[in-house]
Amino acid sequence: MKPTTPQQVSVLSADRGACSRAWAEIHLGAVAGNLTAIRSLTARGTKVMAVVKADAYGHGLVPVATVAQAAGAEWLGVATVAEGSTLREAGLTVPIALLCGFALEEANTLIDNNITPSIGDSEALAAITHAVRRSECKTPYAIHLDIDTGIGRAGIQPQEAVSLWQAATNAGLRISGLCTHFADADGAEDTFSRQQEALFAETYAALRVAGAQFDLIHLSNSPATLRTYGLTGNLVRPGLLLYGIAPRNTHASTADNLTPVLTLKARVAAVRELDAGQPISYGMTHRLQRKSRVATVLIGYGDGYPRRLSNCGRMLLHGQYAPILGRVCMDQTVIDVTDIPAVMAGDTAVCIGQQDCERITVSQIASLIDATEHEITTCLLPRIPRLYLS
Repeated sequence: MKPTTPQQVSVLSADRGACSRAWAEIHLGAVAGNLTAIRSLTARGTKVMAVVKADAYGHGLVPVATVAQAAGAEWLGVATVAEGSTLREAGLTVPIALLCGFALEEANTLIDNNITPSIGDSEALAAITHAVRRSECKTPYAIHLDIDTGIGRAGIQPQEAVSLWQAATNAGLRISGLCTHFADADGAEDTFSRQQEALFAETYAALRVAGAQFDLIHLSNSPATLRTYGLTGNLVRPGLLLYGIAPRNTHASTADNLTPVLTLKARVAAVRELDAGQPISYGMTHRLQRKSRVATVLIGYGDGYPRRLSNCGRMLLHGQYAPILGRVCMDQTVIDVTDIPAVMAGDTAVCIGQQDCERITVSQIASLIDATEHEITTCLLPRIPRLYLS
């Protein structure tokens, strides 16, 4: 049977998981519900850009974007020109913003697919200007002006913003938006984020004095939305929140109305009884301290399941936690089920998600292995089928 790919939009039964060694269930209804919850966190009239870059954080680009558009998201945010083009080919009509830089040779594709780039340097502006002149655009092509207020990754320096805006205006472009990116919105302290916010406000004021007007002002990602940074904006760019994942250093209560979109499951291939002293997995980094029952689960780092969970992670079986023993292998992982006697081959282990009353969250895994929450889902590889559930 051909596996479901992240690009396919389909509504499947969870029983389809029986066709696979490991799979991710994507609850599309949760995407729409999370959008509603995000709107409750923002001021009336604030627009929402659903960030669907990196294959919608590993959840599936087209399925998630389709639901987000249907649920009323005013914008979609992507990181690559190819992602935006894929959405247009799939028939999505909502405005799409390119949040990252682009290869200069991709300027024509941006225009052909009506994707709005964030421009923060003269080279990108020149490429867009040249492509627009060669195109058959009947209306002024829209761009957003990106200000580097401290992330040091992209964007025009604040003192050069008026000059870049003037150059874009002289080129006949429509500068419809102004944006910046917080460097540490999920940090333990908010001092630097407040400094960025103030610098952005100063730059915005200077642009207005020069005559600039913008339809959209956007600063806030998920943690900034929760922590009320970027209140001068009229659009927010939720990523983690869209997928029901609470960013670090935010109060748990702020995410109470969110529902995790992804559940990661895998099959138990075998259950064995081993004596105390038996080494487990490559490198013999763990030896059994007692006579044990161990289960081999069919998921590993070749699926994108983090190898750093070796000897410290856990899974859920029969509603109970089962610790990972030894190193996570490329294709399988060993867990201790000595205290869960009912486990047998063919059972389903939950690697991310809820089983009965217990839960393993993306945030918990990220904290355990010192990763970002984004990394946990975006690193899930195509070998993991995505089963899209209503």
